Amino acid sequence: MARTLGDDSSAWCWGNLHQIYFSHRLSSEEPWRAMKAGPDPVSGSPTTLNMAMHMGPGPGRNKSGEIPCRVYHGPAFRLIVDLADPEHVHFVIAGGNGGAAGSQFATNQYAKWLAGDYLTISYNRDELDIHSTWKMEP
Repeated sequence: MARTLGDDSSAWCWGNLHQIYFSHRLSSEEPWRAMKAGPDPVSGSPTTLNMAMHMGPGPGRNKSGEIPCRVYHGPAFRLIVDLADPEHVHFVIAGGNGGAAGSQFATNQYAKWLAGDYLTISYNRDELDIHSTWKMEP
């Protein structure tokens, strides 16, 4: 641990070792750079609700700049449906909803996903009408 995180044991935190990093195999080239997100500390393990599978050389064995326990698998999509309030659904996607290279939406949900936050979709007609516009064309 000390070789990776230093002698100060207060820095020996799970998130300092376990980090997630999203990238595309072509992320060193434009326009694929927009697909990168992280590295950022994450919680979770293979046996927790917020599951996170990690691999890597481990503390003390990693090279300089290498994530000791890189998280490579976790919840790609989170969805909460409260049956007492079915008109509001909460969800988040791990990266974003734009899978095209160079898309402004490639990582637009990453910060919310990382924080454990969600977006809400309303199926309530009155709420939908407030934000909708009807355009009729011949």
